[in-house]
Amino acid sequence: FAADARLALGQVAVKHGENEITAARRLLGLLDLTGMLVTGDALHCQAETAQLITDRGGDYTNRRVR
Repeated sequence: FAADARLALGQVAVKHGENEITAARRLLGLLDLTGMLVTGDALHCQAETAQLITDRGGDYTNRRVR
């Protein structure tokens, strides 16, 4: 988030036996996503992640940005 400004909205470490997908879901579970648009790379284009985002009030896009 805001890489040019060197800001991060949130960060969690990947626990032993975990991967980037589960860590991202854990982080998303901590945030109020109401009215927010969440984007991610192809790794995160999964039904469970999309459901988590919408359950938390957000929306998502899987459109490739060039």
